Amino acid sequence: MKKIYRKTHLLLKHPLIYLVVISILLRYAVGIYTSWTFDVETWYRSVINILTGSDLYDRLYFVYPPIWGYILGGSSKISSLFIDPASLGYELHAGISPLFRFDVVTSPLFNTIFKTPLVISDTLVGIIIYRFIFRTTNDQRKSKNGFLFWAFNPLVISISAIHGTFDSIVTLFTLIAVLLMYKYNYPLSGAALALGILSKIFPIF
Repeated sequence: MKKIYRKTHLLLKHPLIYLVVISILLRYAVGIYTSWTFDVETWYRSVINILTGSDLYDRLYFVYPPIWGYILGGSSKISSLFIDPASLGYELHAGISPLFRFDVVTSPLFNTIFKTPLVISDTLVGIIIYRFIFRTTNDQRKSKNGFLFWAFNPLVISISAIHGTFDSIVTLFTLIAVLLMYKYNYPLSGAALALGILSKIFPIF
């Protein structure tokens, strides 16, 4: 019990802890009611297919490599134990308006569920950046600045928290691959890069 208390106390005193919490809360604040529907409708329909027992690629909605689909499926199956899947989105009537060129509006609950892995990956990338800079420079200010430049970058926030696309997961795997290569751990670096490519193909370039 004392060890847990000591570790918790050290964590709360860490110079990065409040920045991490603020960056997470900021992403949820802007992400719950926002999304780029042309992509997110694909996530929604893929989740519904998985919850009804279909394979990820059975109905041609999901056209990416599989890892993001598995993350979607896993998080949605866990959430379906506690919520009604019918509350995840709302079907629109075709032709409702020229502005509505899609058939589904996802609920804030669904946005929270599918964006949580994106928030986690954003946060992990920022922490890795912080740790790498601190280990190479031993400079707290530079390390915190590295975290700030990533975690509060408007482009990063808009891609994951607002748009709702999964590039930060791919970035996480790619960054891990680069750092492992930096440490001359080529087998694990290749494995991490492979996971990035199996999420979205752009790391292959």
